[in-house]
Amino acid sequence: MFNDSSSDEATLRTSAEVGLQVFILVFLCITTLLGNALVAAVIYCSRSLHRPTYYFITNLSLADFIVAAIYIPFYTDAVRKQTWNFSLAWCRGHYVTISLSFNESLATLCLVSLDRFVAITRPLR
Repeated sequence: MFNDSSSDEATLRTSAEVGLQVFILVFLCITTLLGNALVAAVIYCSRSLHRPTYYFITNLSLADFIVAAIYIPFYTDAVRKQTWNFSLAWCRGHYVTISLSFNESLATLCLVSLDRFVAITRPLR
């Protein structure tokens, strides 16, 4: 999608398409940051939510917060300019960050499922 030889007119998108995608990405970034920060803050401030299940949910919200704070802004800039303007090292770091965050989300969802399974099959434990 992003290459340095972007002189080919077939690969470039119209400014309306780019503008719409950038608007959606900025909206998603802001709402994701605010929503996940609120989830973590509520669980942190409410003593009744200091249980393993809610720790998993906090971990999930922090993984999503990392995606919104580190991945989306740089991706939005690349979409807006239709090229990657940062170093190759940052490109690789960007890729590692998003890969680890997504894998962390998946692992946390698996742990939440396991926790709920145990809670349902052994309710008095």
